[in-house]
Amino acid sequence: MTRKASSSSSVGGLLALPCMTCTCCGAPIPATLRREGVPNSGTLAFWVGNPILNPAVIAFLLLVAPLQWAVARVQLELFLFLV
Repeated sequence: MTRKASSSSSVGGLLALPCMTCTCCGAPIPATLRREGVPNSGTLAFWVGNPILNPAVIAFLLLVAPLQWAVARVQLELFLFLV
């Protein structure tokens, strides 16, 4: 991950996309990123992006909740990712 603060949050958010960890399971990863000198913006983007962008949660919502909940979750994910 980049050590430049200006692009670190974008890189952190993109790296969170393929990870399928919840907040608890993903907590050691940001701790290691901070220890390695990654800026706070990248570390926070990665940590927050993991559970929000988790495709397993969307699949689970489609199985157990109304379709509107899954659609709302995807819309929220896109909003948070693009803002």
